[in-house]
Amino acid sequence: MNRFFKKCTRNISNAFHTVKCYVNRGYAARKTAAFTLAEVFSPHYYSPRKAAFTLAEVLITLGIIGVVAALTLPTLMANHRKIEYASRIKKFYSSMQQAILMAQNDYGDTKYWTTAPNSVIKDEDGNPILDENGNAQYDPDAGPKATMAFLNTYILPYIKYTKVIEKDPDFNYWTTIYFSDGGTAQVWNGSCIDFKYDVNGLNNPNREGRDQFRFLICITPEARKIFFGNQNQSFGTLLIVSQGRDDRNQALNRCKGTQTSVCSRLLEIDGWEFKDDYPWKL
Repeated sequence: MNRFFKKCTRNISNAFHTVKCYVNRGYAARKTAAFTLAEVFSPHYYSPRKAAFTLAEVLITLGIIGVVAALTLPTLMANHRKIEYASRIKKFYSSMQQAILMAQNDYGDTKYWTTAPNSVIKDEDGNPILDENGNAQYDPDAGPKATMAFLNTYILPYIKYTKVIEKDPDFNYWTTIYFSDGGTAQVWNGSCIDFKYDVNGLNNPNREGRDQFRFLICITPEARKIFFGNQNQSFGTLLIVSQGRDDRNQALNRCKGTQTSVCSRLLEIDGWEFKDDYPWKL
């Protein structure tokens, strides 16, 4: 091999593009081969062929990648959805707090704000009339009218929104506020002013605890004590003090039971995060 390189080097000095090298293979024969200058200095000159993957190896690799993606993608998407929903809920909560503070600068403390009487339909004894699902029936005319009067005075001038429908057919004819991020807030006039914030608007499942979360503005001290446990608090998540103590275990048990309206309270306790033990799939 040393003779090969010596002869090649000597011949290269006398040529510009093509070089002839004489390769000795024993003493019996002498053969002549022609090489380009690039071939002589190529690090793969002595390799008969370059290494490559076979079609079977490529297909097996792609199959493995596909299986791994199928196993991990749903979890990644669920975690992303939790982060996105939590961010939107916290944003809504903060914007409502700021709106109330600005409205108080113009109209005084919330305890002096005026609202229409409860728009739930009642019988002669003053008890709510329930529908077939056990929910209190809402006055389809007086309710939206009272809600719009409250929103136009105390809330809408202080928040950003795209439109408001007084009697929205897509949401049981409740008053609905639409936001630019695709979320909505269904509002009605009950014992308090209820806001059911829907993180993805008209998209399914449209169920509390999954994509809808309850907030209240309570004016009277009696309502504040019942729903917040504090007659000085005017806005917040649903608590219902009379039904038990205010701690995480209690909120978790109610959220995963039939009182899904308390799920927003669980999120508030958890710092507006969906923890691993959150009972509902988003």
